[in-house]
Amino acid sequence: MIRIRDDMVLVKTIDFITPNVDEGYVQGKIAAANATSDVYSAATCGLRA
Repeated sequence: MIRIRDDMVLVKTIDFITPNVDEGYVQGKIAAANATSDVYSAATCGLRA
């Protein structure tokens, strides 16, 4: 995490395991859900994705 202000940090998440689906739209939804889960597990909340 990188502190930007006293009340804001920058969190970057990278997933190395890709979902095993053929459809790109579904893969994107799964990746977004995984990234959101990673951000919340770091005890933060997202402002935008």
